[in-house]
Amino acid sequence: LHGAVWAVEQLRAMGLISLLLAFAALVAVALVCASLVLVSAAILVLGWRSVFVYFCALRIHFSYAVIRRCEPYLSEHRITSWKHSTHEANAEFIYQQSLKLQGLFIKACQYVSSRSDVFPDEYIHSLSRCQDACTPRDFEITRQTICSEFQVRNLFEIFDSFDETPIACASIAQVHKAVYRGKSVAVKVQHVDIESIVVQDIKVIERIAEAVAWLTPQYDFRSIVYEWTSEVPKELDFRLEAYNMRQVESAMKPFRFETRKESELSIEVEFPQIVCELPNSRRVYVMSFVDGCKVTDTETLDAHHVDLEWLLTQCARAFACQVFIDGCFSADPHPGNILVKLDNSSGSMVATPVLLDFGLTKILDDNTRLAFAKMVLSAEFEDIGSLINAFDEMGLILASSFREIYSESLQMTRFFFRDSQPKAAARQEYRSEMKSRRQRMKRIQQDAEIKLQSDTSLQRNPIEAFPGSFIFFSRMLFLLRGLATRLEVRQQYLSILRPFAHLALVQYYSKSSVANQLVCREVKSAVQLQKRASALLEKLSESGAVFGAQVCMFYRGTCVLNLPFGKASPYSDVDVTPHTLFNAFSVSKAFTAVLLWSLHDHGMIDSMDDYVALYWPAFRNKNKEHVRISHLLSHSAGLSRAGQDVLMKQPFEIMDWNRMKSIMENAEPAHEPGLRQEYHALSFGWLLGVLAESAGGKTSFSELLQSEIVAPLGLTGEAFIGMSDVQLESVKERLSCLKLGFDTNALREKFSTLSDEQKKKLKLQFEQHTDSSSVIEAAGTNRDCDEEQQEQKRLASMPSFFNYNKVRQAQIPAANGHFTAYAIAQLFDVIANDGMCCSTNQRILHPGTSERIINGTAKDQPFGLGLRKHDHESGKRRVSHGGLGGAFGYADLDSRFSLGVTVNQLNAVPLVAQSMLKLASFQFSDVKMPSLQPGADFLQ
Repeated sequence: LHGAVWAVEQLRAMGLISLLLAFAALVAVALVCASLVLVSAAILVLGWRSVFVYFCALRIHFSYAVIRRCEPYLSEHRITSWKHSTHEANAEFIYQQSLKLQGLFIKACQYVSSRSDVFPDEYIHSLSRCQDACTPRDFEITRQTICSEFQVRNLFEIFDSFDETPIACASIAQVHKAVYRGKSVAVKVQHVDIESIVVQDIKVIERIAEAVAWLTPQYDFRSIVYEWTSEVPKELDFRLEAYNMRQVESAMKPFRFETRKESELSIEVEFPQIVCELPNSRRVYVMSFVDGCKVTDTETLDAHHVDLEWLLTQCARAFACQVFIDGCFSADPHPGNILVKLDNSSGSMVATPVLLDFGLTKILDDNTRLAFAKMVLSAEFEDIGSLINAFDEMGLILASSFREIYSESLQMTRFFFRDSQPKAAARQEYRSEMKSRRQRMKRIQQDAEIKLQSDTSLQRNPIEAFPGSFIFFSRMLFLLRGLATRLEVRQQYLSILRPFAHLALVQYYSKSSVANQLVCREVKSAVQLQKRASALLEKLSESGAVFGAQVCMFYRGTCVLNLPFGKASPYSDVDVTPHTLFNAFSVSKAFTAVLLWSLHDHGMIDSMDDYVALYWPAFRNKNKEHVRISHLLSHSAGLSRAGQDVLMKQPFEIMDWNRMKSIMENAEPAHEPGLRQEYHALSFGWLLGVLAESAGGKTSFSELLQSEIVAPLGLTGEAFIGMSDVQLESVKERLSCLKLGFDTNALREKFSTLSDEQKKKLKLQFEQHTDSSSVIEAAGTNRDCDEEQQEQKRLASMPSFFNYNKVRQAQIPAANGHFTAYAIAQLFDVIANDGMCCSTNQRILHPGTSERIINGTAKDQPFGLGLRKHDHESGKRRVSHGGLGGAFGYADLDSRFSLGVTVNQLNAVPLVAQSMLKLASFQFSDVKMPSLQPGADFLQ
């Protein structure tokens, strides 16, 4: 302070103080002028409304920024009190400014006031007035609008009486009560200047979106904004609103009047009736008057003992019906648009929701409507593959550089459909999830940035395409949840939406006749065998062990059984047919192994004892120059873990053939080749697949399989390992959908309680004897792993991951074959008949190859050269290959018998295959039951 005083005195002595003051004044004037110029320029370029909106936003932002800065220095009580008063002041400020601005800003306030689960009570209380209590327009203007629209001079040329005071006033229109031909009606009249205001607001919002996209390209949401702004002007045409309400009411009639009241599909709501005698008008809309209270008027509802949970359930069902059944739904179900009609005429109080205002209505095409239905059911079943399919079908597509975000999709979707809760709990849940999600997304963003640095062609925006319809669907759901939260009602939205979503899919697929157009093969089936097989499947189904399955048997070169059973998908009631395609998981290894033997028998591979590097030079890396083809076929190459660490961290890498090829080339054997057999669960397919491509003339593995195995067996359209877009489209409606079975869930639950030593012993047992180890793998995640690693590991071990169409299309030769049971049985019939396909009379393998597959390894080893051996020590010639969850292929060379089994409910033990092998040994005297796989002992 003394130094400052001394400096001023020196300046005064030198006569400079007045000069500094003049300079400071000049700077101040310049700043004021510059500010005025900037503000003037902004008003000229953006318009007064835009500048005013930015000013309001900055003021609100600054008020909360000050609190955040001061929070570390003040007591919790003072901060809480400060926040409360700031919420009150800001909420009232927003309300008052919105009344001045009108237009879409009123709509924004309506939305905020309906989200009790997110926003503080102060905002809910202040902004709720925007739902139906905005400042009304002068009645003279309203009268002129009505007379102009109906081309009359006086209101009483139409109405018996007309109440000048509106009963409600919102953003677009106000409503008056009147009497028309002796009946009370509600007359909705559009504000005279609203159209120009809405147009201005749309421009403001679009400018903001364009500015954000220019400044931060990763937040380019212009397509979303454009979709919303394209729909909003439709609210200004009341003729569309009348049409939409008629359509919704018509579609809901079966559920209101023809469905049992106790059914989950029953809906009890009402609609105001349109006065058809009056001409359709763009700005005036006349309907029957409904006397009721607002759905948020808890004082009135409690006084009449109205069941709020039942009331909101009817509302939620009504909107579920609109979305999934009709595809035409109101996207604006805020409390001002839902009345409750109280009727005591029958002697007991009956409360019925009345749905109003279908101005902001979205119409869905069938693909999008069904995609929403699949999304709901996938979220309930925790089926990540089908969920991502639904995203793709509705148009929600992520950039390839952000593919890891799919691991978040199931959790995000289940949170999206979360149950409603009381306000405090709902807000806490929301904040907690948002904080956790930001942390997870930050890690995903960092991983994506690494990819972007190495490949600048990748898109920086995580969203490649976003469906506009999803905006309106989410708005509808958020408003309904906010209403339930405000009324302190708990609702399980997935349970309410599920019956309507399921019905939509059932109705659609029941019309499909694609499967019926396929030619059925002639099967010389014994009647008794058919009956017994059906009875076995019925018993397994009653016990909950089977949902959908196919069983096929060949005996001495003839198909004697080709039996479909159950449902193809938990999402629809479509029956399994002989042509339904199932993911048979590791049965794919049998097709891959037979393909390699076919290449050998056709001279493309000289010897199975050749070094792999002879055909695949890059394979010799990392001490693999002594790995032979026979080592790959017999699971003794020491590469059983190759690629697993990568897939646990990034499961979607499984779809990248070149990436997996590179991983195989750079993998190092865990032991000397041939030392011991270790099941190569996934690496088996890529090792043999790339080898087949190299030996087969660089043709893709999928094409090679089709030309060398599938076509000669007469299985075109019934066997795939990898699909093109055209192939997928041709078989899409024949694809079965996977689900976990009851014993698998029990096994995973039990597995999680075991000690590390017990887990290791059990997993080793499963790896040696079944193909079910990965079903329980997720339960064994290391507790030291962080949340992201555990989620990725869980995703990688979820079989429903393979329901994703992009995964179905991927070439994964060890685990992604899509077959019919007939195709599996036909392949194994070739093994049983010494390489001959009796159905097509073509030789697939040389005579003696089947023996070489069995005898190519020591008798005490479980695997031959490509297939699992059974009872080989006792001289039997039996081979098989199982697949995760119960798919199975089996061949008995002594009796020339083969079996193919496909299932879509995945169990830890192949129950269907065991039952059918036992049935075959009973039916055919020379077919003997092989020793059962010991994995079942654990469940017992």
